[in-house]
Amino acid sequence: MRFHLLPLTTSLLFTSQVSHANEALDFVLQKAKDHGFTACNAAIRNAFSVVGGSGIRVITDKLPQTRDDSLKITAAFGEAGDSVYVSAEFRKIGKECIYTRTIILPMAKSCTAYFAEMSDSFKLEAETAGTIFTKNSGGANMLLIPAGSNCVAIFNSDGVKPATK
Repeated sequence: MRFHLLPLTTSLLFTSQVSHANEALDFVLQKAKDHGFTACNAAIRNAFSVVGGSGIRVITDKLPQTRDDSLKITAAFGEAGDSVYVSAEFRKIGKECIYTRTIILPMAKSCTAYFAEMSDSFKLEAETAGTIFTKNSGGANMLLIPAGSNCVAIFNSDGVKPATK
């Protein structure tokens, strides 16, 4: 829950058809470049390495107080019934770019069934308020939230990459 809102500069940019993963990734990088954020290309490539599909929409946000050294990018891609949402925040600090990333996958199966598929990679941490909390050996978290008879999987991870010029 948010207790206060910070002012954001938001822009919505999209293309109707981007068919290859490299084109989709290039599109995300171009949107960052369009907003003058070019120092974290390696981190952006890593965070959005999962993009692909038949279409992509990209939203970028900047806090006015950190306009020169940070950017939030949110992308949605795929098709109705088979879509993926990725949101990542990047911050250039010295010679490094740090980021956090959230991937959201809505799916037409139960959370119990999905966890069973993922149990070799993710281990149960807790179950609270109907949400299953798991973590893999690399430190990435997966939360499974029931949505009727379906499930929403949320993956959280972070990373550090060298800054680029």
